Amino acid sequence: EVPKDAVDKISLLVKGEDYTFTRGDDVVKGTHKLDASKKPKTIDAVRSEGEGKGKPLLGIYELTDDAYKVCFGPPGGDRPTEFVSKPGSKVRLIVMKREKP
Repeated sequence: EVPKDAVDKISLLVKGEDYTFTRGDDVVKGTHKLDASKKPKTIDAVRSEGEGKGKPLLGIYELTDDAYKVCFGPPGGDRPTEFVSKPGSKVRLIVMKREKP
């Protein structure tokens, strides 16, 4: 679990297939493809720079009016099948709330 002061410094900006994920001073950019026809819905992301550049991140996602939930396996690893991250698994579960305008 991430401390609250660190959570307040996290943001995600998506434009088309491009994304920018910011955590404090760290910025990760890349591209992603969504498949809403699968159950659960799938996301394939690839970082365009930095650590893990070019390695696929396979995940699942759920999008509601005010929240985005995504669960990724490790870079180059298998796609998770459920929204669970167990200690030591290297699976990342992230839940983000939409910023109010």
